[in-house]
Amino acid sequence: MLGIRLGFIAFLFLLLRVSYADTLVEEISFGYKDTLSPSHDSIPHFTVSGEGHTPQQFSNKIVLTPLYPGNLRTSLWADQTNSVPEWRAEFEFRASGPDRGSGNLQLWYAKDGHAAIGTNSVYTVGKFQGLAILIDNHGSRGGSIRGFLNDGSTEYKSHPHIEGLAFGHCDYSYRNLGRPSRLQLVQSSKGFEVNIDDDRCFISDKVELPKFYSFGMTAATSETPDSFEAFKFVLNAIDSSGSTLQNQNQGQNNAQGILNEQKQQQNQQPGFDLGGATPPTNPEDNSPASSYRTSDAQFADLHNRLQMLNHALQNVFKEFQAHNKREEERFQEVLRKIPSSDTTTSLDRRLQSLERTVDELKKEIQQGDHGERFDRLERRVAEIHATVRNHVPEAVGQLITASAPRMGFFVSLVVVFQLMLALSYWVYKRRKANAPKKYL
Repeated sequence: MLGIRLGFIAFLFLLLRVSYADTLVEEISFGYKDTLSPSHDSIPHFTVSGEGHTPQQFSNKIVLTPLYPGNLRTSLWADQTNSVPEWRAEFEFRASGPDRGSGNLQLWYAKDGHAAIGTNSVYTVGKFQGLAILIDNHGSRGGSIRGFLNDGSTEYKSHPHIEGLAFGHCDYSYRNLGRPSRLQLVQSSKGFEVNIDDDRCFISDKVELPKFYSFGMTAATSETPDSFEAFKFVLNAIDSSGSTLQNQNQGQNNAQGILNEQKQQQNQQPGFDLGGATPPTNPEDNSPASSYRTSDAQFADLHNRLQMLNHALQNVFKEFQAHNKREEERFQEVLRKIPSSDTTTSLDRRLQSLERTVDELKKEIQQGDHGERFDRLERRVAEIHATVRNHVPEAVGQLITASAPRMGFFVSLVVVFQLMLALSYWVYKRRKANAPKKYL
C-alpha cells in the first residue's frame, strides 16, 4: 500500500514538473483565445500602426496589408519586453495575392523595436540591435525565410548586399497556400532554431539573444501587393534543462508545521478535494534533490509541490465547471426554441387531416364517373356560344339603329339653314340698292 502511494506521489510530482516546463507569457501573446481581442480596434498589450493604412482587425486575425492599394507599410509591436532567457515564439501568418504580387513580412526581436524600427522592413531599416526573420519571394523557388542579426553597427538600408548578411536561410513557398503557415523561433541553452510548419529551417549554436528586447511584426508591399494576415503570436517560457521557469524564492516554513497542516487537511478532506484546495503560499523549489538532507525537508518540498498541483487541478475543475455551465445555458436555449409537445401534437393532427382530405380527393378523382358531367358542361358551353353568335349582332344593330338620329330631321335642318342664308343675302342686296349714292 505504501509503494502504491509513493508511486502515485511520484507521478503527480512528474506531472507538476511537466506542466510548468512550458509557460505562456500572456503579456506578449495574442490569438491563443477564441477571439483575437475583446475590442475590434486594438489588441491587448500590442501597438498597431501603419503608413497610409491602418491594419484591419477581425475576430480571428489582423490584416496587416490588404490586396489594394499597394506601397503600404504596417507594424504590430508588443508593448512589453521579454524577460525570460529561454523562450519559444510561434507566429501564424498567411500571404495571398496575384501571380506577380510581392511584399515582405518580418518577425523582429529587437531593442526598442517600436521606436527604433517602426514600420520599416529589412530593406529600409537603419541601425538596429537584435534579430530579424525576413519572409519574402527572394530567389527562384517561390519564397524564402532568412535570418539577420545586427549589433547596431550596420545600417541595412544603405548596405549594397543585404543578402550576404543573412546567417541562416531556407526555401519556403509561402504564397497562396490557403492556410496559415506556422513559424517557430526557439532560443535555448542549445542555441537558436527556426522551424516552419514543424520542419527545420535553420539552426545555430552560436546565437544567444539577450533579454529585454521587444517582439514585433512589420509588413511592406509593392505596387502589386500581397496581403499579409497575422493569426497568432504566442511566446512561451521554456527551460531546456528540465527545470521550470517559475520564481526561485523558496519559503522558510518549518517542516513540522507543514506536516501538522497536512495531517489536518487529511482529516478534513480525504484525498484531493478540487473544490476546496488552496494554492501554496510558496512557489516551487528548483533546488537539486541533494540539498534536502532530512526527510522532513524532503517531505516539506513534496508537500509544496502537491499543493501547487492541487491548485492547478482546482483551476482546471473551475474551468470545466464554467464550460459545463455555458453548455447547459446553450442547451436550455435550444430547448426553449424547440416547439412544445402540444404544438407538435396539434401540427401532427392537422397534417393527418390534410392527408386524409387529399386521399379522399384522389380516390374521388380516380373512381368517380365524371363523363356525364363533362358532356353536360360541353353542351352548355355550345348553347352559350350559339346564343352569342346569333343574337348579339342583331341586338347590337337594333341598338345602333334606335340610337342614331333621323334622316328627315337632318334634311329639314339643312333646307331651313339654306333658306335663312338666301333670305339674309336678299335683305343685304335690297338695303344696298336703296342706300343713297355718293358722287365725287
